[in-house]
Amino acid sequence: MIRFALALCVACLAALPALAQDIRYPALFDVAGVAANDVLNIRAEPDSGAEILGSFAPKETGIEVLSLNDTGRWGLVNVDERSGWVSMAFLRPQFPGTGALPQTFVCFGTEPFWRLDATQNGTSAFGEVTDPPTEFATGPVIDARGRTDVMALTADGLVVVLRRNLCSDGMSDRAYGLSSDIVVNGEAVYSGCCTVSQK
Repeated sequence: MIRFALALCVACLAALPALAQDIRYPALFDVAGVAANDVLNIRAEPDSGAEILGSFAPKETGIEVLSLNDTGRWGLVNVDERSGWVSMAFLRPQFPGTGALPQTFVCFGTEPFWRLDATQNGTSAFGEVTDPPTEFATGPVIDARGRTDVMALTADGLVVVLRRNLCSDGMSDRAYGLSSDIVVNGEAVYSGCCTVSQK
């Protein structure tokens, strides 16, 4: 019985890298496997000896992982106004984690400052900060044909093209996992970053 359980455990562990490769980033994760009296450290570099920038509590949820390092063992996250790295061994993906994007996400930009509160198959609101937002009835996020790194969210009067690549807001050292170009009413184009974090 013990040999069977051990073989089953080894088979489960062998499947984990394949699961991680199926996840599209950015994606949301929860802390897992951290003792109740401990924390998950966020480090300046993807190395267990690197400077500690902050930490996540053992029950922390909704952590946005922007991308992985070359080994896939460390995930890029934001802490305060900068980015750092956490060990993926202590993070469990939230699902659906392999779809295009979560149901809701936020895009924003500067000069002028603007914000899009996007909801798939619902009402999305876009506006510059000085104006009341305009609401749009948006459908689902769809992948570009033959690609998973380019997506779009559309509505009558709104086209949002999203790309899975690191993006800077130009005002902090934080990184974001999505860039966006938005066309509003065929008259204005806005470029910025997006986050899937609900925090």
